[in-house]
Amino acid sequence: MTTTYILIWASAHRALVIFVVGASLWVAAYAWYFKGDWDSYWRDRRPHKWSVDMESKTVKGGRKPVE
Repeated sequence: MTTTYILIWASAHRALVIFVVGASLWVAAYAWYFKGDWDSYWRDRRPHKWSVDMESKTVKGGRKPVE
């Protein structure tokens, strides 16, 4: 009788551990994949700082051009 309960507990525990490890890996993979999108989203929401040099009529600030 006790052996049956131990086997049921071990099976349930094993299934729970496998589920937690699998879910953790799944969440970590998505977090790794979308990290760049998440960072760029928050970077784009920040206010831009603009300044104008009236002597040379050039604009300083804003986004840097992609090279």
